[in-house]
Amino acid sequence: MSNKREEIQELGYTTYTKDNGKQILVISQRVGKTLIGTRVINKFISNSKINILVAVPYVDMINNWNNEFIKWFKEVPIYVKYTSFASLKKLDYIPDLLIVDEIQLLSQNNIDTIKDIPNILGLTGTLSDDSKKLLWQQLRMKVTVDYPLMEAVKDGIVANFHINLIGCELDNTIRNIPSGTVKVPKIATELEHYNFLTNRFEFFKRMSWGNPGLTNVKNQMSGQRMRFIYDSKSKIEQVRKFLSTRKRKRILIFAGSTATADYLNKNSFHSKTDSEALDLFLEGKINHLSSCKALNVGKTFPKLDTLVIQQLNSNSETSSQIIARALTLDFKDKKAEI
Repeated sequence: MSNKREEIQELGYTTYTKDNGKQILVISQRVGKTLIGTRVINKFISNSKINILVAVPYVDMINNWNNEFIKWFKEVPIYVKYTSFASLKKLDYIPDLLIVDEIQLLSQNNIDTIKDIPNILGLTGTLSDDSKKLLWQQLRMKVTVDYPLMEAVKDGIVANFHINLIGCELDNTIRNIPSGTVKVPKIATELEHYNFLTNRFEFFKRMSWGNPGLTNVKNQMSGQRMRFIYDSKSKIEQVRKFLSTRKRKRILIFAGSTATADYLNKNSFHSKTDSEALDLFLEGKINHLSSCKALNVGKTFPKLDTLVIQQLNSNSETSSQIIARALTLDFKDKKAEI
């Protein structure tokens, strides 16, 4: 197992340092993307290319990079600077090397800012075909190493997993949801409102054929129905019921919003909280932690019993990143439960 991990790490390092330029390494979570990045940085510094910039989607991911430098090289090179994606648009110089961690999360503003930088190393564990196409068209970045999650599972680098889908029926007894149209408003049950949204979507879907002007309306109806299902009260209560039967299990919960994360569990970590609950969870002092987007990337959670996802995201990149939070080899001979 370790030999295969080291083989992929060496492949990523040698592939980029051979030609430099604009490359993307798609390497599964838990294989060592950050270590590859630190080695590339040291190679550049040894060649007197000392203007190094590492861009991360979230500021707290900077600690991951510093810890990796200290673990393998005893110290963080003084030439390395960090920026968040939010601050990347302020970049006003051309670094010798830009490393973009979780490159699939780059915004259009970020892409416009970095397009003239000659040496860019993009790192990610998952990259959709649409993202590959976008990054090639706008930055001329190409995938030079592709080692996806399921390859790492097959090679025993990360744990295998199984996903249990728990069914949930929409409530059809309590009418407390505003529904209907502006002209004909009504109060509906969850099921009645879902059926209303579905009928509206199907209507505009039919009408949009040969009428591009209605395509946006159809998409709006689709999004409205999806958001309703995502945070339906019945589904949230089903999650709470599941958690109540596993109070002694170590469970990481991904919710659809910060409000839902707070409702599902008193210990939550997201953009509106400090890190106290997260630290307690990582130290093993609490068993349940709820979150939303803040933990999609950049964190490892050893000794998890279960990962609970309130709603699988339709974006394959996001879903893969969330699932990977559970895939450490603490499971050894059993599969990770999701």
